[in-house]
Formats: sequence, structure tokens, C-alpha cells
Amino acid sequence: MIRASLIAAAAAALPLGLSAQRTPAPRTAASRAAAMPPASGGPTLTAAQREMQGWYMELMQIGQRLQNAQLRAMQDPQLRAEQEALGRDLKAAVVRVDPGLANLEPRARAMEAEALRAKQAGDQARLAKLIQDAQQIQVRLMNAQNRVMREQPALAARGKSFEEKLRRKMIQVEPQTMALVERGKVLQSRLATASRAQQQGARH
Repeated sequence: MIRASLIAAAAAALPLGLSAQRTPAPRTAASRAAAMPPASGGPTLTAAQREMQGWYMELMQIGQRLQNAQLRAMQDPQLRAEQEALGRDLKAAVVRVDPGLANLEPRARAMEAEALRAKQAGDQARLAKLIQDAQQIQVRLMNAQNRVMREQPALAARGKSFEEKLRRKMIQVEPQTMALVERGKVLQSRLATASRAQQQGARH
């Protein structure tokens, strides 16, 4: 969905945001699968579930618009070259801090596919385990990133500069960019609150 730091395009080579201290951590693949509301073709939905489904669909639409804006912005050759260089340096720095993260991308893709299969099969135990594993990876990833940002201020400054250039370019091609980002945050918060309420209700 809306990735940390305005989709953090510099992280194309690694699923990282560049400003973890300023923005919420990106959601994991498994948690995205778990958060999906029930499909409309399934059992009859309650009013709360229908509301959640509406929020989720709007969030997906916002994500698509922001992704399209990012793709259009990244057609700028200078911005694309800066993204590629920054992505390489960021990935290399994170892997130096934590070598175990070198193979994160294939693992993330596999976990996403497995989480979707578990959800479709109604295997809540497996889904819960995948979510737990994904959260542990996310914490590890964010810790490595934060360390890189603390220890390499020059790289952090490059990331901040790139994000600002990307933001300006995205606003040029999609004037509603920042409004979409803010609306996305509101919807994510609502979905998270509703999901917690459902989980608590299921325990009683």
C-alpha cells in the first residue's frame, strides 16, 4: 500500500522506507493479507464488515493512484538514476549491518503467497504464524535501517533529498498526491482499529 516515506521509491531494490522515524512502518505482506476484509461473494457481511470493505477498497484505489503518480514521476531520467544509485547504496548498507537480510525479497514474496493461500483455506493458525514471522522480519529490517540512518548521515541526507524531489515531481503529475497520502493514513488507522476490535470480540 502506501509505503513509508511517500512510497519510498528509492527502496525499489529493497522494501525499505527511508524515514522510519517520521512515518509509520510499512505493513508486511502477511499482515496485508490478514487485514483484507471478507470477499463480497462469501457469507453475508455485517454492517461493520461492509464498512471495512469500503475502506479497504478505497485504500486500494488510493494506492493505485499513488503508484501511477510515482511511475509517471520516475520517468524523469535524472530522478530514476538517483533512485537506482540510492537504492543500491541503501541495500548494501543494510546488508552490511545485517547480512541475513540479503535474501529478504524472495522470502517476502513467498510469505505473501503463503499467507493468501492460508487465508483462502481458512487456516487461521498458519496465517497467525506467518503474521508473527513477518512482524519479526519487519522489526529486524527497521532496526537495521535505523542503524544505517544513524551511522551514515550522508546517506540519510541523500534519502531525504531524494524524497523531496520525488514528492515535488509526484505533485506535478498528480496534484492530489499529499491529500491522497493523508486520506490513506486515515483509512489505515480505521482498518487497524476495526481489525483489533474484531479480534478482541472473537476472543470473548
